[in-house]
Amino acid sequence: MLQDKNYNIAVISDTHGHLSKPLIEELTKADIILHAGDIDTPGTLDTLQKFGRLIAVRGNMDINPAFKHLPSEEMVEVRGTRFYIRHDLDRLDILPEASNIDILISGHTHRTADETRNGVRYLNPGSASLPRMGAAPTMVKLTLDKCAKVHVEWISLAE
Repeated sequence: MLQDKNYNIAVISDTHGHLSKPLIEELTKADIILHAGDIDTPGTLDTLQKFGRLIAVRGNMDINPAFKHLPSEEMVEVRGTRFYIRHDLDRLDILPEASNIDILISGHTHRTADETRNGVRYLNPGSASLPRMGAAPTMVKLTLDKCAKVHVEWISLAE
């Protein structure tokens, strides 16, 4: 049975050892954090875990032994919505539309993306710390309402 309150999901990627004040403020509001890799420093991982439920995958920069327990991909279901998280889409080894995935979350490019392909929504929150092409650092806030409808909000993390 679904709860009456909205469920807030913070979607981030490519923090590269930096958690800005605006990002921390957003993370404190989240019921769960989905991190699509490149955490980069063990201390950042420790801090993220203090916010509560963290689901993170290993990115290409997560080479420190402290990250060896992180999977390269993760499937998670929240209120009936299935999320698949993988840092680099070029390393995708599943067929998302055949895998009962609602939203595929990736990182790696440091650029935001939001598109639907074959019924699967692909979201890249961009980089929370090192964006490219002069863009501001960003994240995505997903809100699942009591009917499990997904609302997407892009958050600028410019300081």
